[in-house]
Amino acid sequence: MLVCDAGGATWAVAHADVRDPAQVGEATSQLLQAARANIGAEPTSRQLIEVPGMTPNSQAGRAVMQGHRPDGTAVRQDVAAFSHGAQVFQATVVSAPGQALLVEPFFESLRFAPAPGAHSGP
Repeated sequence: MLVCDAGGATWAVAHADVRDPAQVGEATSQLLQAARANIGAEPTSRQLIEVPGMTPNSQAGRAVMQGHRPDGTAVRQDVAAFSHGAQVFQATVVSAPGQALLVEPFFESLRFAPAPGAHSGP
């Protein structure tokens, strides 16, 4: 997990290798469920996420959640879960509700590099 505290928010990207491609969808779904449970958030609607180079996965998605830290402080959590091969990823921004952040550029900057030896173009 890579974590950075900046601008009054916590920015994080985590990944795990589930090794079994048949488990990728379930693991991706569990990442979103765990994020919701961590802050006691009510279920939220998910939207699609398109990370360049990601492996298509029907469980991949992004959600905005409102909940509370263990000390009772209100918190907003923007979270995305997606996969690449047998690896699942979770990108998260945790902040105070109503805090003005540049969350979109964070999620839009996520991408996977082409595989070594991959050729793009003519």
